[in-house]
Amino acid sequence: MAERVAIVTNVLDYAGPPSAAALAADGFRTLCHSTEFSKAERRSAYERAHPDQRAARATCVEELAAEAMALFGRIDVAISNDAGNVQRGPVQGRSAADYRVLLEAFAVTPFRLVAAVLPHMKSQGYGRILLITSGAGLRPTPDLVLYSAARAATNTLVKALAAELGPAGLSVNAIAPYMLLSNYFPGGMDNPDFAKRVRELIPMQRPGEPQELGALVSLLASGKADFISGQVIGFSGGGA
Repeated sequence: MAERVAIVTNVLDYAGPPSAAALAADGFRTLCHSTEFSKAERRSAYERAHPDQRAARATCVEELAAEAMALFGRIDVAISNDAGNVQRGPVQGRSAADYRVLLEAFAVTPFRLVAAVLPHMKSQGYGRILLITSGAGLRPTPDLVLYSAARAATNTLVKALAAELGPAGLSVNAIAPYMLLSNYFPGGMDNPDFAKRVRELIPMQRPGEPQELGALVSLLASGKADFISGQVIGFSGGGA
């Protein structure tokens, strides 16, 4: 096989850092997207800090796929790492517009990435699509109703896509983190509120470590476990 190529969205947020690091360590040419990379100096700074990765000029997922094809001529792994405002709080008073915002961010955007890479992967007869969703779609809570529903839509998308695309040689999976240490939980267990939630919700009594998530990404992208497809893998310490 030719040199392997991976693309990762929103690399500075959520599961982006460990995902990109794991892929690059495994030898993938890793093209990383962030809205901050619209600035040349930010792209340069990222590449200096991560010499085994490349910062994309792309501002949307369609441009990211096109940029990868222009640079490398193929896309083997596509990771949709969607992050944003989860609109925590009671559902009463929420509007349809609020729900549309969450659906766009957490259900439509990952579909757009799939649609962008699909023609290239099908022509190759090979591709690994990995959508980073959330344990909230597996274990909804009262303060995250609309967010949980949006993530659940993408979890179901994974199962349907895997059934359709399996004959073409493509696999589709989701990783659903629950309490992943990331920029969304500053301070980690040193934050008393976060530590309390972890102890209440996670049987292992600790949050997920970024390198652990990276190891799972590495396995699913490696080609060593290609029979795994259509799965929503809870990364949750038993909590979702």
